[in-house]
Amino acid sequence: MSTQPTPDPEENPDQQWTAVSREEPARPPLPSVVKFGGLALLAVMVIAAVLIGVALGGGFTPATPSPSASPTPAYPLELPVQVGDLVRGDVTESQGPAPENQQIVRADYSDGTSRVVVLVTFPERTITQFLEDAGVTMNDTSGQVLVSDGIYCGTSADTGLEACGIVQDSTGLLVLPTTETGQSAEDLVAAFDEALTS
Repeated sequence: MSTQPTPDPEENPDQQWTAVSREEPARPPLPSVVKFGGLALLAVMVIAAVLIGVALGGGFTPATPSPSASPTPAYPLELPVQVGDLVRGDVTESQGPAPENQQIVRADYSDGTSRVVVLVTFPERTITQFLEDAGVTMNDTSGQVLVSDGIYCGTSADTGLEACGIVQDSTGLLVLPTTETGQSAEDLVAAFDEALTS
């Protein structure tokens, strides 16, 4: 076997020996067109995925409105058979004109000598309008007489006697004595209010 002598770098400078690196040679950098094109393609794919997801989830269709719960009267629209000594007589149910289509329940009460008309309506907006519609004139120049606990009173145009009413949760209750009674109209409204809500 023959061995070659190691060349002397001073003798022949063109034949210098260099060690080879174990690392792979560095790759050339990606062209800018490829970098930005790839990022743009990625962005388009993400946006498309979001849009498809929203479309499949129903995000582009308008929400179907669900019917809202219809309001319920504060009082049952069925008057009690007896309140104190007053016993219910004839009951009349009717419906008001559109668009409100009020539900109206009217009953006559008597204790043998005194007579009272009780009216429950739904819906009612304000106590003032409720009493005006029932033919009750307010006693005060301000237009309202608050007696107590939301009860308003005035004078009935039909009988000339005191009549009182209350509106709770859009439900009106009116007590209209047609004869002299042993109780005030205010006390009668409070008694019917308690009977209807208990």
